[in-house]
Amino acid sequence: MKDESADPRGWGMIRIKIKTDSAKFSLDTYIENFEKELMVVNQNEKEMILSLKNKKDSTFVITKNNNKYFLKSNFINETVGETETYELKKE
Repeated sequence: MKDESADPRGWGMIRIKIKTDSAKFSLDTYIENFEKELMVVNQNEKEMILSLKNKKDSTFVITKNNNKYFLKSNFINETVGETETYELKKE
């Protein structure tokens, strides 16, 4: 959360679980805790586009660059109030 970046309550955890037949997005912060169903819109070797299952204009774009994965999402931007690109860690 942009205005609270020095406050530990302003930090959060983004998780995206992708399986062969489903995907889920979860956001855990001091203020927000929720999980949403996602669907795959398009994918290729370097990019995967997901959207909320019930709101197709809320997108999540995962790109691969030099064995690193990055996430951009208009849904996250609207939720946390800032435009950001997140580096993902594969677990």
